[in-house]
Amino acid sequence: MPTGKSPSRPRTPTQSAPATSSFWETTRGSSRATPAVREISGEAFDYFNSLPESLPYAARYTSSFFGSSVRTEPRVDARQWAALGIAPREAWNSADDAAEFGYTLSADYFHKYLTTDDGRAQESDWENVGEAVFEEHVDDLGMDIVAKPFGAFDDEKVSKPTPAGLAFVGNPQYGRWQTDERGVSFWEWYGLYRLFGDLLGTGGHPYYYRRDEWDTWSTRYRGQPYYGEDKDKKERYGTHGYVLGSSNRYASRIPEMRRVAMRHGSDALAGRGGLHPTGK
Repeated sequence: MPTGKSPSRPRTPTQSAPATSSFWETTRGSSRATPAVREISGEAFDYFNSLPESLPYAARYTSSFFGSSVRTEPRVDARQWAALGIAPREAWNSADDAAEFGYTLSADYFHKYLTTDDGRAQESDWENVGEAVFEEHVDDLGMDIVAKPFGAFDDEKVSKPTPAGLAFVGNPQYGRWQTDERGVSFWEWYGLYRLFGDLLGTGGHPYYYRRDEWDTWSTRYRGQPYYGEDKDKKERYGTHGYVLGSSNRYASRIPEMRRVAMRHGSDALAGRGGLHPTGK
């Protein structure tokens, strides 16, 4: 190995998900109860996050000699509120005959990373990354966020989101070009590096990068975020890509991640093409 150069160390986000929690506040008469923390689902987070901030309350509970009742604010879906399992009688002031419930929302943000070193892969535990980092990579599920192929200097590493393993294609350290029966040139990984094809593979078959696609990335998009784009303007890679959506490894995570991406203002549907807009 030449001095000052090292094997690849690509880091691929394998899953990104906010731990959605809510802080629920209860107002009784002129007093305010201590907020209770309640963890809720991503779907519930999205629903309550979509409601206007001007809501005077979310639900109103009343109690009398004849019984008790609950009525949600007209813009709040009663079924969504009931699904939260709020117990209005907990810590109820017996002197009050009514209570109004409101809420605030907060979230923690986590990534898991798959790090490969010379063909050996290791998946990290959940890492708290903060909202800014989460939003920066919300479209990058299954993408290399940094890659340093064998023979590359530090200033030559790929540090923009790139489809898993694409930065290593064309390097004879990792594989070779082959031609199929239709005359299409594709990259075949050596056994130690087949994991790059398996990450995006489906039905037990590895995914192969075509020569024309690698040429496009290498000559036009190297050093820039690249998500691929077909002639019908559909992205191939990343959270919104159809390749990732059909892969064995990521398919089950896609619906949740695409919903999270839309929550965080993903621009994948804005016609960005192969390039991610600067300053996302």
